[in-house]
Amino acid sequence: MEYIQLMLEGKTLKKCAEALDISITTAFYWRHKVLHALFKLGDGQKLTGVLETDETYFLESYKGKRDLTFRKARKRGGKAAKRGISKEQVAVMAVISRDGSIVCKTSGRGGTTPKKIHDTVGDILDPKAILVTDAAAAFRKYAEQNGMQHVWVNPN
Repeated sequence: MEYIQLMLEGKTLKKCAEALDISITTAFYWRHKVLHALFKLGDGQKLTGVLETDETYFLESYKGKRDLTFRKARKRGGKAAKRGISKEQVAVMAVISRDGSIVCKTSGRGGTTPKKIHDTVGDILDPKAILVTDAAAAFRKYAEQNGMQHVWVNPN
């Protein structure tokens, strides 16, 4: 319990190790066990009601990879070689319910498709829920295929 309290306070691994008189390696493994347990808490949970859903994209990072031979390293994040959404970017899908439950999961590289939505968050979306999204066609098609009510919001 003390370790979790230290984590909640934002203490570093070194400070956690010193406070509990354990090695930094042990503190590292404990942190990952706690984070893994927290991640598993949401398994089986269904989000219901009004669900706001969107995706965002990040350039895939190969930070720390020694044999980066297929492209030059980027400085400070850099830019993608191709314009728009491409396989260089990793999609992260977020679903937020009105009761405050939040789920964020990576859905793979490139653009969003109804299949990617189903594979990523399909098991947690209640079919009776109202899906609120931007004008992305993939979400509209997913809602149609699964008999969900869909409302799109113009972000401008």
